[in-house]
Amino acid sequence: MEIRRLASILVPIVWLVTLVIALLMWTITKDTIWPFSYVLGAITSLMMFNLQVKQSYKIIKNEDNKPRRTSYYGYAFRLFFQVLILVIAFVLDTLEVIPCFLGLLTLKLCLIIVMIVRKGKME
Repeated sequence: MEIRRLASILVPIVWLVTLVIALLMWTITKDTIWPFSYVLGAITSLMMFNLQVKQSYKIIKNEDNKPRRTSYYGYAFRLFFQVLILVIAFVLDTLEVIPCFLGLLTLKLCLIIVMIVRKGKME
């Protein structure tokens, strides 16, 4: 399966799901803290996915002479950045950790759903 094709299918779905869930959170809570925290987590997840796609494409095209080290460093950076966002959400009073974490999970859940619906094939 081509990773750029997967990204072109997945990213609009994640944006749509993020928008719907943020609007639902806003209508239920009548507050902007939870929806903003959720959107922050979802945008962070999309940014990290974009970095992963670029890095994977670079490794696949053999533009990198040390692919294992590059993938390890890329994974460590993405994990560090996601943990940093969660720590910032924990420290700041204007953000909430739980919706931010749920936003980080949105892309992963959408990916699982897309793979189940398409039965693992990108035709």
